[in-house]
Amino acid sequence: MATFIVTTLDNEFRNGGTLEQETADGNGLSVREALSFASFGTHTITFAPSLSGGTAFLDGSLRLISNLTIDGDIDDDGTPDIALSANSAAGVDDADTRVLTIGATNTIGGTSIVVGLNGLIIRDGNYHHGGGIYLLPNASVTLSNSIVTDNYASIDGGGFNLPGRSTLTVVNSTIAGNAADRHGGGMFVENQSSLTMINSTVSDNVADNGGGIAIASAGDSRVINSTFAGNTSIRGGAMALADVELELTNSTISGNSTAENGGGILSVNATLTLTNSIVAGNAAAVGDDFAGGLDAPLGPTSLEFAGRNIIGSTPVNFALIIGTPTEQIDGADQAALETVFLAVGANPDTGVMAGLLAENGGVVQTMALRPGGLAHNAGSNSALPADTKDIDHDTNSAEPLPLDARNNTRVAGGTVDIGAFERQEEIGSPGDVVWWNDDDRVATGALDHIGSVPDNWQIEATADFDADGDGDILWRHVDGLVVTWEMENGQFFTNHNVEGAPDTWNIEGTGDFDGDGDADVIWRHEEGAVVTWEMEDGTYVQNHNIAFASTGWEIDGTGDFDGDGDADIIWRHEEGAVVTWEMEDGAYVQNHNIADASTSWQIAGSGDFDGDGDDDIVWRHDDGTVVTWEMEHGAYVQNHNVASAPSTWQIRGTQDFDSDGDADILWRHDEGQVVVWDMEGGSLLQTQNFGVTANTWQIAGTGEFDLI
Repeated sequence: MATFIVTTLDNEFRNGGTLEQETADGNGLSVREALSFASFGTHTITFAPSLSGGTAFLDGSLRLISNLTIDGDIDDDGTPDIALSANSAAGVDDADTRVLTIGATNTIGGTSIVVGLNGLIIRDGNYHHGGGIYLLPNASVTLSNSIVTDNYASIDGGGFNLPGRSTLTVVNSTIAGNAADRHGGGMFVENQSSLTMINSTVSDNVADNGGGIAIASAGDSRVINSTFAGNTSIRGGAMALADVELELTNSTISGNSTAENGGGILSVNATLTLTNSIVAGNAAAVGDDFAGGLDAPLGPTSLEFAGRNIIGSTPVNFALIIGTPTEQIDGADQAALETVFLAVGANPDTGVMAGLLAENGGVVQTMALRPGGLAHNAGSNSALPADTKDIDHDTNSAEPLPLDARNNTRVAGGTVDIGAFERQEEIGSPGDVVWWNDDDRVATGALDHIGSVPDNWQIEATADFDADGDGDILWRHVDGLVVTWEMENGQFFTNHNVEGAPDTWNIEGTGDFDGDGDADVIWRHEEGAVVTWEMEDGTYVQNHNIAFASTGWEIDGTGDFDGDGDADIIWRHEEGAVVTWEMEDGAYVQNHNIADASTSWQIAGSGDFDGDGDDDIVWRHDDGTVVTWEMEHGAYVQNHNVASAPSTWQIRGTQDFDSDGDADILWRHDEGQVVVWDMEGGSLLQTQNFGVTANTWQIAGTGEFDLI
């Protein structure tokens, strides 16, 4: 057994030389050259680190004829680092072959081979059968941590074609954006071939029959912990099944559509078993989620519900239905879907109202579940299948399925969730965020509705104005009136009409400036005067005229930077200087000249990120770099380089979400994803993903809104 290291992505052919000669000529050892040396025996092909992120333009197809592993995950992080394209060069679309043909023989009784493909992107194939990958008889292939995309078949199997007596296992992979004119936009499996799919996502594929996958006259097949979304067809949006037995376990099918029958699944003369799965939010002329035939059942078409399942419509045209779903919702209704999924909207590929795919952690996209919703902790543990593929690599293939589609713990809350996604024990309560919708709804946490407010009111701040341990909400009307919403256990309790102020005064922040446990409000006049409103039990008590600051200075935040129990004020000059005003009993005591910082750095928030009792400052550079300034006794001590985030991510707040004594950082992506950086000792400890919330909802603040 040998390992061949590819050192060039150029499309070089072997010219008859030795390994040393082929490595030395041209630009190094190419994929084609490595395959020629690995054509007999059992071998492994890897790629040099310098090739990471690159594409091998093959200008044709590769043939794999021996026991072989091709590993493109160079950094071993579970994501692909190498792409194989059937095109001739970047920027052209000229392929007229598939990408890979796998098998030693075209004969049913011929030589068997075992092939592993890991960490690869297979793309741009164009052929009549199997645009991406074609498995010959007796080939057993495992695809892991890979992506199969943008492949086309003029007949069957845009991404894959298994025409007879081959075996395919797909793990931690994405099959997306492929097309076939006849069967199986993502994959076509037939003639005693078999499929096992685990922890994978099939999305945005197109075909006449089986937009996602089509399986016909095949061996028993299984789909586990997998998600189907945005696939389209004439018949069978996500799947078209014929003369096959398929087990669908802990999987999610939503957002698929078909012009005729079975927006989710079309099953003809087949046996379909659903276990702990969600099939809802799909669309078809007949059978939005399930159709057992075209106009009537064809042959002994059966559907069995095992474990616990959620569906969105009544199955039609099945000869036999065994068992009943645990929940049947109106899968066309957004509110009903929101009882299952955390994020619901029109699928971007089909327009169908559905759960939304998102980057929720892990190597494939998933649909996050609503905390406390119909699918959360609602499955059947006893119905979990055995881990026959040992997806957690602990050598125990007899244990119950241990991981979900994101490779997180499969049973996180005592009872398994329904669908591919398992909600984990979160580092922070979802009640720590307050949201405001474009339609004027206000909500906390997992969008628990607490009221509606006209848009002539604005949320100015969130803080504990009544010292009861629950965060409250500070509102201001366009005419100047200020109101607090007193909150209790994440819900509106009562409101307090506080006071009014002319529009020449602006609310700049909140903090307990007098150390009495009630957050106070800091105001600044447009000419520079600074005043605090002392608050008690949610209402205004008195104001303190603090000082005057020239208009070249701006208030950039508040926090207790000296650990004395009274919040202080951060000022930043337009040229970069940073100063804190030390406050005591609501009055200005002294200022601390902290440092100068380039104007390419912006203050993004404050909090006690190292748990030492003094609030610190979090900065973000124009290039995305995030740094914390550790503060002590009101002075700068040192900085911690935390991490970097692209400009598509914005810091939306700070809060101790996991109650460990260290403040954490709340982020939101332009497309709605919410993430918390769990901080410890001023540095990033871990990232917690809270899924996607529709962009009609905006984060208005953070606080302990659900303290119980």
